[in-house]
Amino acid sequence: MTARAVGVLAFLSLLLAGLLAAPASAQAGLQVTASVTGGPFVVGNRESIPVKLTVTNSGTEERRGVKGRLRTIEGSPFYVRSDTWRDLDPFGAGAVFAAGETRTYDLIGHVSEWAGQPRIMIGVQRQTPNIPEIAETEVSFQLVPADVTEHVGGQVFQDANENRVADPGEELPGITVRLAKGWQPFKEAVTGADGRFAFPDIPVGFYELTYGPAPGGWLLPSTNFLRLDGTGTASDLGIRARRPMSENLRASVALDRKTYSAGDSVQLTVTLTNTGQYPLTGLVAGCDRYGSSYHLLVTQEAWGELAYGGPGATVQPGQTRVFAVTGTVPDKGDYFGLVSAICDFVDDELYLYGAAEAAPVYHKVRSSKTANTFGTVYHDKDGDFSVDEGEAVVNTRIGLRDVTTGRVTVTATTDATGRIDYTKVPVGRYTPQIFGPWKPVDGAIEVAAEPYTVPFFNFRVTPRHGD
Repeated sequence: MTARAVGVLAFLSLLLAGLLAAPASAQAGLQVTASVTGGPFVVGNRESIPVKLTVTNSGTEERRGVKGRLRTIEGSPFYVRSDTWRDLDPFGAGAVFAAGETRTYDLIGHVSEWAGQPRIMIGVQRQTPNIPEIAETEVSFQLVPADVTEHVGGQVFQDANENRVADPGEELPGITVRLAKGWQPFKEAVTGADGRFAFPDIPVGFYELTYGPAPGGWLLPSTNFLRLDGTGTASDLGIRARRPMSENLRASVALDRKTYSAGDSVQLTVTLTNTGQYPLTGLVAGCDRYGSSYHLLVTQEAWGELAYGGPGATVQPGQTRVFAVTGTVPDKGDYFGLVSAICDFVDDELYLYGAAEAAPVYHKVRSSKTANTFGTVYHDKDGDFSVDEGEAVVNTRIGLRDVTTGRVTVTATTDATGRIDYTKVPVGRYTPQIFGPWKPVDGAIEVAAEPYTVPFFNFRVTPRHGD
């Protein structure tokens, strides 16, 4: 073998061994440091593991196309959430670093499965005409081993006096408690005479606790999320059953004008009255929970005490409080002919089903837009939500009554198949006015201009029975 061939083989062996792609020196230009704060961490994608990555271009020339780089060299595989790479996104165009520039990235990652304590190499790389320029550094952190177990248990109680403590006589027996992992059933127990339940020897990880119904209209939390790390934090849980907030709190919302234009400022008035015997604290507004294009826009700052995610407002027993909130009619209100305020009020999202709901309000937004809509009117005799033979309501005149004005805007008649067509209807929200022996089962019909036009498809009715 010639000396030239030996040299080529030596070069290739160095390249394959990664020595020519080692962490970049000052001569190469790119340098990185990285660290993880905290731990030990729990395996699972609900656990955020923070990595602080600092990248420096110590060279004298600009570096383009710099991308993030990550590999697990030992133990449990580690993943970085793609959006936290920012301009270092490995699948993006790459970042640009000026000569001498230093930039810090707060990466968020997780470990999805246990395979031992992890060691990772993290850094950056960029393509060059010859070999990649790579700068990386080793990072390690501690995980809670998968063979660690924990006792999960606690007491379910009726918090009759709203003091958040299980007082004598508040124990709630006979309640089914379900422990799930990733929403898959894992264990189940029933509370005893003392309201207690127990799940021994549960492996560390993330779990959900859900509950069977409580008697007498009491509400249990929708779901409690557990992080088990072997420290016993879930060994004596207090699970409160509560009366619905709606039993003790009356809520209403009102807008200051009957008609608006898109982009107008709106004064929203919220009125809360405590009809119960205990103070209501931590009350926040939850609005537009199902998402609409025409709901009143209100910033967190404008909500004040009622801001979602804030400390909340307090209403004493017998007290009525009025809150003035400023909002804006969304631009899309012009396409729907509406602005709405649909809100509920509660102190804890775990008891959302008992929230005090204000009656929804709809006000008109000036618009010259119209749209066509259609659907099939039928009597769903078998309750299967589909139009079966003999269920179509034919030859029946039905008007659309504007919810903001109370006037019937347009009428049409169903054909031999139950289909009804409305053309050039002013955009808005309507309730059906049926001229015949039927009453509606379904709710309102919304008419929106393109590109938001959607037919109402099927509409169920039922006989009036002499109403």
